[in-house]
Amino acid sequence: MAEVAELQRQLLASQNPDDGWPFAKGSSWTEPTALALLALRLHDRFAGACQAAVHWLEQRRNADGGWRPNDAIPTSTWVTSLAILALPDAGEQAGDWLAAHAYKTTGGSCWFPGTASWVTPTATAVLALLRLGGRRFATPIEANQRFLLSRRCRDGGWNHGGTSFRSENAVSYPETTGLALLALAGVPPEQLTAAFRLADDFVKNPGSIEGLSWLQMGLLAQGRTVPDTAPRLQPRNVRDISLRLLALAALDGRTV
Repeated sequence: MAEVAELQRQLLASQNPDDGWPFAKGSSWTEPTALALLALRLHDRFAGACQAAVHWLEQRRNADGGWRPNDAIPTSTWVTSLAILALPDAGEQAGDWLAAHAYKTTGGSCWFPGTASWVTPTATAVLALLRLGGRRFATPIEANQRFLLSRRCRDGGWNHGGTSFRSENAVSYPETTGLALLALAGVPPEQLTAAFRLADDFVKNPGSIEGLSWLQMGLLAQGRTVPDTAPRLQPRNVRDISLRLLALAALDGRTV
């Protein structure tokens, strides 16, 4: 597919000399590096670039089992979820760190340890813990999914969903709605009827490559039919390129 080849070319051209990826330009960060590695692996290409990225990520792992966002921020954070998804051998210690740093009062997961829970880190934590083995981490997975269901907007979708910003009083976003649906795969579909309706509308006008990609992956994970339409918008950064490649892989039957 011509689009896949072009996106892969752009992704490889963006890889830094230190073997990580930036968000757009500049220093490497764990988030775009993990997403780029995951995207390239799902398309089963470029083993050399992938192995170099694996090494970059392994060097950013902390002794507590989590991952730091980059070399300037020493604390393990939510990006641990992305590292788990990108690294087949991340190990259960990483899952233990992730499970231990959920926001205990309301469920859900946070960007930084000890802070409030939000939709994106909660959803990515679910995906990572499922990747490591759902039975061992059943309790935090279920708690995080309950948090997601409790943070729906009135239209059935999701925005950022922080505990200090009641999401039911705000407008849903395509990006977080798609990501939440991906993390809620397996939840009885009758609980998500309004979310499906909203997501189907969002796909027609997602506003961004990121939004379209998460929506396509989320709807596919829910067993919904998703049109493979060429996006009108262009990728803005490494995250957009990687997510588009992940969505195209999902449309082709290959998932995380």
